Amino acid sequence: MDKKTISEKLFENFCDNNKIFFKRIPKSLVKGKKTPDYEVYDNSNLIIVEIKQYDPNPEEKKLQKQLEERGYTDVFDKEPGAKARLKIQSGAKQLKARCNGIKIPTLLVLYNNVPISNRGVDPYEIKTAMYGVEKIDIHLNHSDDSSVIVDQGFGPKRKMTPTSNTTISAIATLHRVDDILAMLIFHNIHASTPLLIDTFQGARHFTLSTKSECQFQDWQELKPKGQSN
Repeated sequence: MDKKTISEKLFENFCDNNKIFFKRIPKSLVKGKKTPDYEVYDNSNLIIVEIKQYDPNPEEKKLQKQLEERGYTDVFDKEPGAKARLKIQSGAKQLKARCNGIKIPTLLVLYNNVPISNRGVDPYEIKTAMYGVEKIDIHLNHSDDSSVIVDQGFGPKRKMTPTSNTTISAIATLHRVDDILAMLIFHNIHASTPLLIDTFQGARHFTLSTKSECQFQDWQELKPKGQSN
């Protein structure tokens, strides 16, 4: 049996802590064919779950060593959402293959195992990976060199559209602080089969806010019926 990753162990712990039944999906015997990780049964609902973990790459290992040895690191930066987009791309294939056209909600769970950076699981990172890099549209008036903001919204490099990755119902990020486990679930507004917000008790659910003129959209927390704010 394959050794479980840190993220898989933590996901199982989260389910056990919240009395959520899960079952490991056996690995495919077909060469090159990858299966998702879990079937979850929550409130009589079947949910297919794939776990993805970020492990340190050579650059991140170098930065971590710098931090430990001298207390600070060289400047580093990456495009927002870049790491999460790669995980969405690979996870979507596995989830889609498992569903095989059947309407089953799915969840892609991301866990950061890189101490030096929170990239890939920060809510802003998830938002830009799902819906695109944020942009500002500006109108320039050449007669007096003035400018005015026409709109603010999402630009390129989005992974979630009405025709792309609709199999993924939501993306979750798993966090461990000391002995406390937390899960944030970000719903895909384009999902063909939405994830119910009364599933995964103990997690916090979010959806994209309604678009307002000249405003960026942000995450808005969802509450199950009967639960106070």
